[in-house]
Amino acid sequence: MPHYAKLSEVPAGLATKAQLQALGLSKIGLKAVATVESFGKVVNLYRVQEARQKSHL
Repeated sequence: MPHYAKLSEVPAGLATKAQLQALGLSKIGLKAVATVESFGKVVNLYRVQEARQKSHL
């Protein structure tokens, strides 16, 4: 699983749980595809497109 040292390095299309929530999406049922270091913690990243698809089921 890829790991990014900073949020600024994360490619478009990936988001943290908090970012998904800000978009009105949920991480429920999603698998983490990468991690990022944020405020001293390792945080999972999820595919935004997958979250959008699951929210429309």
